[in-house]
Amino acid sequence: MKYVLIRYYLFLLTLGLIFLPDGNAAVDTYDAKKAPSVWEQIEIRSLSLDSFSGFRTGYDSNVRLDNARKGSMFEEVSYFIKGSALFEDTVTSALSYYLNALLYNDYNDYSNVVNRVTWSLKKKVQRVFSWGGGAEAVTVIYPYRSVYDYVYGKPYMFAEYAVNSALSVRTEYGKRIRVLTHQEPLEGDQLYGDGKRRELQDIFSSLLLINGHRWSVRPGIDYILSDSNDRFQDYYDYTAVRPFLLATVSLTRRIGAITSFWYEESRYKERQVVAATEKEKDRTFTGKIAVSYALTEDTSFETRYSYSCNRSNEPSQEYIQSVISCGITHHF
Repeated sequence: MKYVLIRYYLFLLTLGLIFLPDGNAAVDTYDAKKAPSVWEQIEIRSLSLDSFSGFRTGYDSNVRLDNARKGSMFEEVSYFIKGSALFEDTVTSALSYYLNALLYNDYNDYSNVVNRVTWSLKKKVQRVFSWGGGAEAVTVIYPYRSVYDYVYGKPYMFAEYAVNSALSVRTEYGKRIRVLTHQEPLEGDQLYGDGKRRELQDIFSSLLLINGHRWSVRPGIDYILSDSNDRFQDYYDYTAVRPFLLATVSLTRRIGAITSFWYEESRYKERQVVAATEKEKDRTFTGKIAVSYALTEDTSFETRYSYSCNRSNEPSQEYIQSVISCGITHHF
Protein backbone atom coordinates (compact mmCIF):
# COMPACT_ATOMS: atom_id res chain seq x y z
CA MET A 1 0.00 0.00 0.00
CA LYS A 2 2.89 2.31 0.81
CA TYR A 3 4.37 1.89 -2.68
CA VAL A 4 1.02 2.59 -4.29
CA LEU A 5 0.82 5.97 -2.46
CA ILE A 6 4.39 6.84 -3.43
CA ARG A 7 3.64 6.14 -7.10
CA TYR A 8 0.47 8.27 -6.85
CA TYR A 9 2.33 11.30 -5.42
CA LEU A 10 5.07 10.93 -8.07
CA PHE A 11 2.36 10.98 -10.73
CA LEU A 12 0.86 14.20 -9.34
CA LEU A 13 4.31 15.81 -9.14
CA THR A 14 5.04 14.88 -12.75
CA LEU A 15 1.68 16.28 -13.82
CA GLY A 16 2.45 19.53 -12.01
CA LEU A 17 5.85 19.85 -13.69
CA ILE A 18 4.32 19.32 -17.12
CA PHE A 19 1.71 22.05 -16.68
CA LEU A 20 3.80 24.47 -14.62
CA PRO A 21 3.84 27.85 -16.40
CA ASP A 22 7.08 29.55 -17.28
CA GLY A 23 8.86 31.90 -14.91
CA ASN A 24 7.21 35.08 -16.19
CA ALA A 25 3.74 33.61 -15.92
CA ALA A 26 4.41 32.27 -12.45
CA VAL A 27 4.97 35.81 -11.19
CA ASP A 28 1.36 36.71 -12.12
CA THR A 29 -0.27 33.81 -10.31
CA TYR A 30 -2.97 34.54 -7.70
CA ASP A 31 -1.70 35.70 -4.33
CA ALA A 32 -4.36 35.72 -1.63
CA LYS A 33 -2.36 38.18 0.44
CA LYS A 34 -2.35 40.73 -2.40
CA ALA A 35 -6.00 40.23 -3.41
CA PRO A 36 -8.27 43.12 -2.38
CA SER A 37 -10.80 42.43 0.35
CA VAL A 38 -14.52 42.94 -0.12
CA TRP A 39 -14.31 46.31 1.68
CA GLU A 40 -11.38 47.41 -0.53
CA GLN A 41 -13.46 46.69 -3.64
CA ILE A 42 -16.26 49.00 -2.46
CA GLU A 43 -15.68 52.52 -3.67
CA ILE A 44 -16.68 55.18 -1.15
CA ARG A 45 -17.45 58.37 -3.02
CA SER A 46 -18.08 60.61 -0.02
CA LEU A 47 -18.34 60.63 3.76
CA SER A 48 -20.02 63.18 6.02
CA LEU A 49 -20.43 63.67 9.74
CA ASP A 50 -22.86 65.98 11.50
CA SER A 51 -23.45 66.52 15.20
CA PHE A 52 -25.08 69.03 17.51
CA SER A 53 -26.00 69.52 21.14
CA GLY A 54 -28.68 71.68 22.66
CA PHE A 55 -30.16 72.97 25.87
CA ARG A 56 -33.66 74.35 26.35
CA THR A 57 -36.06 75.26 29.09
CA GLY A 58 -39.82 75.67 29.01
CA TYR A 59 -43.26 75.03 30.45
CA ASP A 60 -45.58 72.04 29.91
CA SER A 61 -49.22 72.83 30.80
CA ASN A 62 -50.33 69.19 31.17
CA VAL A 63 -47.50 66.83 32.10
CA ARG A 64 -49.76 63.83 32.77
CA LEU A 65 -52.07 64.34 29.77
CA ASP A 66 -55.25 64.19 31.84
CA ASN A 67 -58.23 66.33 32.86
CA ALA A 68 -56.44 67.72 35.92
CA ARG A 69 -54.06 69.70 33.66
CA LYS A 70 -51.16 70.01 36.09
CA GLY A 71 -48.23 71.94 34.60
CA SER A 72 -44.52 72.18 35.30
CA MET A 73 -41.36 73.94 34.19
CA PHE A 74 -38.73 71.69 32.63
CA GLU A 75 -35.15 71.59 31.38
CA GLU A 76 -34.00 69.53 28.41
CA VAL A 77 -30.56 68.52 27.13
CA SER A 78 -29.98 66.77 23.81
CA TYR A 79 -27.13 65.45 21.68
CA PHE A 80 -27.17 64.11 18.11
CA ILE A 81 -24.52 62.64 15.81
CA LYS A 82 -24.95 61.20 12.30
CA GLY A 83 -22.53 59.68 9.82
CA SER A 84 -23.41 59.21 6.14
CA ALA A 85 -21.63 57.50 3.27
CA LEU A 86 -22.14 57.35 -0.52
CA PHE A 87 -21.04 54.17 -2.30
CA GLU A 88 -20.65 53.84 -6.08
CA ASP A 89 -22.98 56.82 -6.70
CA THR A 90 -26.04 54.58 -6.16
CA VAL A 91 -26.00 53.48 -2.52
CA THR A 92 -26.25 55.72 0.54
CA SER A 93 -26.13 54.62 4.15
CA ALA A 94 -26.49 56.53 7.41
CA LEU A 95 -26.03 55.72 11.09
CA SER A 96 -27.14 58.11 13.85
CA TYR A 97 -27.43 58.35 17.63
CA TYR A 98 -29.71 60.68 19.58
CA LEU A 99 -29.77 61.36 23.32
CA ASN A 100 -32.40 63.44 25.09
CA ALA A 101 -32.78 64.04 28.83
CA LEU A 102 -35.95 65.77 30.08
CA LEU A 103 -36.33 66.90 33.70
CA TYR A 104 -39.62 68.21 35.11
CA ASN A 105 -39.27 70.44 38.15
CA ASP A 106 -42.61 69.53 39.79
CA TYR A 107 -43.28 66.00 38.51
CA ASN A 108 -40.03 64.09 38.66
CA ASP A 109 -41.73 60.76 38.01
CA TYR A 110 -42.39 61.91 34.41
CA SER A 111 -38.76 62.93 33.79
CA ASN A 112 -37.11 60.62 31.27
CA VAL A 113 -33.99 59.81 29.27
CA VAL A 114 -34.28 58.70 25.63
CA ASN A 115 -31.57 56.88 23.66
CA ARG A 116 -32.20 56.30 19.95
CA VAL A 117 -30.02 54.57 17.35
CA THR A 118 -31.09 54.52 13.69
CA TRP A 119 -29.59 52.97 10.57
CA SER A 120 -30.72 53.31 6.95
CA LEU A 121 -29.68 52.06 3.51
CA LYS A 122 -30.93 53.41 0.20
CA LYS A 123 -30.25 51.95 -3.26
CA LYS A 124 -30.89 53.89 -6.44
CA VAL A 125 -31.97 51.33 -9.03
CA GLN A 126 -32.79 53.67 -11.87
CA ARG A 127 -32.66 57.40 -12.34
CA VAL A 128 -36.15 57.79 -10.87
CA PHE A 129 -36.58 54.75 -8.61
CA SER A 130 -35.00 53.89 -5.24
CA TRP A 131 -35.62 51.33 -2.55
CA GLY A 132 -34.14 50.58 0.82
CA GLY A 133 -34.70 49.90 4.48
CA GLY A 134 -33.40 50.44 7.94
CA ALA A 135 -33.98 49.96 11.64
CA GLU A 136 -34.56 52.02 14.75
CA ALA A 137 -33.84 51.00 18.35
CA VAL A 138 -34.98 53.12 21.31
CA THR A 139 -34.80 52.93 25.08
CA VAL A 140 -36.88 55.23 27.31
CA ILE A 141 -35.91 55.32 30.98
CA TYR A 142 -37.85 57.02 33.79
CA PRO A 143 -35.27 57.40 36.59
CA TYR A 144 -37.86 58.20 39.28
CA ARG A 145 -40.53 55.69 38.19
CA SER A 146 -39.02 52.69 36.44
CA VAL A 147 -42.41 51.01 35.98
CA TYR A 148 -42.83 53.29 32.93
CA ASP A 149 -39.56 52.15 31.28
CA TYR A 150 -39.83 50.66 27.81
CA VAL A 151 -37.79 49.74 24.77
CA TYR A 152 -38.84 49.43 21.17
CA GLY A 153 -37.43 48.47 17.81
CA LYS A 154 -38.70 49.19 14.33
CA PRO A 155 -37.32 47.56 11.18
CA TYR A 156 -38.75 49.05 7.99
CA MET A 157 -38.49 49.03 4.20
CA PHE A 158 -39.49 51.59 1.59
CA ALA A 159 -39.75 52.40 -2.10
CA GLU A 160 -39.42 55.87 -3.60
CA TYR A 161 -40.24 57.24 -7.06
CA ALA A 162 -38.95 60.61 -8.25
CA VAL A 163 -41.51 62.28 -10.50
CA ASN A 164 -39.07 65.12 -11.13
CA SER A 165 -36.33 66.98 -9.28
CA ALA A 166 -38.86 68.67 -6.98
CA LEU A 167 -41.41 65.90 -6.36
CA SER A 168 -41.06 62.33 -5.07
CA VAL A 169 -43.53 59.72 -3.83
CA ARG A 170 -42.58 57.34 -1.02
CA THR A 171 -44.32 54.31 0.48
CA GLU A 172 -43.08 52.55 3.62
CA TYR A 173 -43.90 49.58 5.82
CA GLY A 174 -42.55 49.13 9.35
CA LYS A 175 -43.01 46.72 12.23
CA ARG A 176 -42.79 48.42 15.64
CA ILE A 177 -42.20 46.23 18.70
CA ARG A 178 -42.60 47.92 22.09
CA VAL A 179 -41.79 46.19 25.39
CA LEU A 180 -42.58 47.59 28.85
CA THR A 181 -39.58 46.20 30.68
CA HIS A 182 -41.02 46.34 34.23
CA GLN A 183 -44.64 45.38 33.59
CA GLU A 184 -46.39 42.08 33.07
CA PRO A 185 -49.56 41.59 31.01
CA LEU A 186 -52.85 41.38 32.90
CA GLU A 187 -54.78 38.34 31.66
CA GLY A 188 -52.32 38.18 28.76
CA ASP A 189 -52.05 35.25 26.41
CA GLN A 190 -48.29 34.70 27.09
CA LEU A 191 -47.72 34.58 23.34
CA TYR A 192 -44.33 36.21 23.72
CA GLY A 193 -42.85 33.80 26.24
CA ASP A 194 -41.18 36.00 28.86
CA GLY A 195 -44.34 37.51 30.39
CA LYS A 196 -43.50 41.14 29.56
CA ARG A 197 -46.17 43.54 28.41
CA ARG A 198 -45.81 44.05 24.68
CA GLU A 199 -47.33 45.98 21.83
CA LEU A 200 -46.86 45.11 18.16
CA GLN A 201 -47.71 47.65 15.46
CA ASP A 202 -47.86 47.31 11.70
CA ILE A 203 -47.38 50.78 10.21
CA PHE A 204 -48.14 51.53 6.55
CA SER A 205 -47.10 54.99 5.36
CA SER A 206 -47.31 57.00 2.19
CA LEU A 207 -46.09 60.55 1.63
CA LEU A 208 -45.10 63.15 -0.94
CA LEU A 209 -41.71 64.90 -0.80
CA ILE A 210 -42.03 68.36 -2.35
CA ASN A 211 -38.96 70.61 -2.47
CA GLY A 212 -38.82 74.26 -3.42
CA HIS A 213 -35.94 76.73 -3.58
CA ARG A 214 -36.03 77.62 0.12
CA TRP A 215 -38.82 75.42 1.41
CA SER A 216 -40.05 71.83 1.59
CA VAL A 217 -43.41 70.17 2.29
CA ARG A 218 -44.11 66.56 3.35
CA PRO A 219 -47.84 65.64 3.31
CA GLY A 220 -48.64 62.02 4.09
CA ILE A 221 -50.74 59.46 5.90
CA ASP A 222 -50.11 56.53 8.27
CA TYR A 223 -52.30 53.50 8.82
CA ILE A 224 -51.60 51.67 12.10
CA LEU A 225 -52.66 48.23 13.33
CA SER A 226 -51.84 47.78 17.02
CA ASP A 227 -51.93 44.43 18.83
CA SER A 228 -51.10 43.95 22.52
CA ASN A 229 -50.72 40.88 24.71
CA ASP A 230 -52.51 42.74 27.51
CA ARG A 231 -56.21 43.07 28.21
CA PHE A 232 -55.92 46.01 30.59
CA GLN A 233 -57.78 49.14 29.50
CA ASP A 234 -54.73 51.18 28.50
CA TYR A 235 -53.42 48.47 26.17
CA TYR A 236 -56.44 47.41 24.15
CA ASP A 237 -55.89 46.62 20.48
CA TYR A 238 -56.84 49.38 18.07
CA THR A 239 -56.53 50.67 14.51
CA ALA A 240 -55.65 54.27 13.66
CA VAL A 241 -55.46 56.56 10.66
CA ARG A 242 -53.06 59.49 10.91
CA PRO A 243 -52.78 62.14 8.16
CA PHE A 244 -49.92 64.58 8.69
CA LEU A 245 -48.07 67.55 7.20
CA LEU A 246 -44.45 68.62 7.74
CA ALA A 247 -43.04 71.87 6.33
CA THR A 248 -39.76 73.81 6.49
CA VAL A 249 -38.89 77.25 5.18
CA SER A 250 -35.86 79.56 5.19
CA LEU A 251 -37.31 83.02 5.71
CA THR A 252 -33.96 84.81 5.54
CA ARG A 253 -30.29 83.86 5.68
CA ARG A 254 -30.54 83.66 9.48
CA ILE A 255 -34.19 82.82 10.19
CA GLY A 256 -35.81 79.46 9.53
CA ALA A 257 -39.03 77.74 10.59
CA ILE A 258 -40.31 74.17 10.90
CA THR A 259 -43.94 73.25 11.43
CA SER A 260 -45.88 70.01 11.66
CA PHE A 261 -49.53 69.03 12.01
CA TRP A 262 -51.15 65.65 12.37
CA TYR A 263 -54.54 64.25 13.21
CA GLU A 264 -55.05 60.71 14.50
CA GLU A 265 -58.31 58.84 14.82
CA SER A 266 -58.07 55.66 16.90
CA ARG A 267 -60.78 53.01 17.09
CA TYR A 268 -60.47 50.37 19.82
CA LYS A 269 -61.56 46.84 19.00
CA GLU A 270 -62.91 45.90 22.44
CA ARG A 271 -62.28 48.80 24.82
CA GLN A 272 -65.53 50.40 25.87
CA VAL A 273 -66.33 53.73 27.49
CA VAL A 274 -67.06 53.74 31.22
CA ALA A 275 -70.80 53.74 30.57
CA ALA A 276 -70.31 50.53 28.51
CA THR A 277 -72.60 51.85 25.79
CA GLU A 278 -70.11 51.86 22.90
CA LYS A 279 -66.50 51.21 21.97
CA GLU A 280 -64.06 54.02 22.59
CA LYS A 281 -62.95 56.34 19.80
CA ASP A 282 -60.21 58.95 20.22
CA ARG A 283 -59.46 61.88 17.94
CA THR A 284 -56.11 63.57 18.62
CA PHE A 285 -54.82 66.74 16.97
CA THR A 286 -51.26 68.01 17.37
CA GLY A 287 -49.59 71.08 15.93
CA LYS A 288 -45.99 72.22 16.38
CA ILE A 289 -43.94 75.17 15.20
CA ALA A 290 -40.28 76.04 15.77
CA VAL A 291 -38.51 79.24 14.70
CA SER A 292 -34.72 79.47 14.79
CA TYR A 293 -32.32 82.40 14.50
CA ALA A 294 -28.66 81.82 13.58
CA LEU A 295 -26.49 83.67 16.08
CA THR A 296 -23.30 82.44 14.37
CA GLU A 297 -22.50 79.96 11.63
CA ASP A 298 -22.70 77.06 14.13
CA THR A 299 -24.97 78.34 16.93
CA SER A 300 -28.67 79.16 16.81
CA PHE A 301 -31.40 80.27 19.18
CA GLU A 302 -34.75 78.49 18.84
CA THR A 303 -38.28 78.94 20.16
CA ARG A 304 -40.83 76.11 20.03
CA TYR A 305 -44.55 75.84 20.67
CA SER A 306 -46.80 72.78 20.48
CA TYR A 307 -50.50 72.24 21.06
CA SER A 308 -52.19 68.87 21.46
CA CYS A 309 -55.75 67.86 22.33
CA ASN A 310 -57.73 64.63 22.44
CA ARG A 311 -61.46 64.47 21.85
CA SER A 312 -63.03 61.16 22.89
CA ASN A 313 -66.40 59.58 23.54
CA GLU A 314 -64.84 58.63 26.91
CA PRO A 315 -64.62 61.93 28.89
CA SER A 316 -61.83 60.66 31.19
CA GLN A 317 -59.51 60.33 28.18
CA GLU A 318 -59.88 63.92 26.99
CA TYR A 319 -57.05 66.40 27.51
CA ILE A 320 -55.47 69.62 26.24
CA GLN A 321 -51.74 70.34 26.37
CA SER A 322 -49.57 73.30 25.44
CA VAL A 323 -45.78 73.28 25.59
CA ILE A 324 -43.56 76.31 25.03
CA SER A 325 -39.78 76.33 25.21
CA CYS A 326 -36.65 78.12 24.03
CA GLY A 327 -32.98 77.22 23.93
CA ILE A 328 -29.61 77.14 22.21
CA THR A 329 -28.32 74.60 19.66
CA HIS A 330 -24.67 74.32 18.64
CA HIS A 331 -23.41 72.34 15.62
CA PHE A 332 -19.95 70.82 15.66
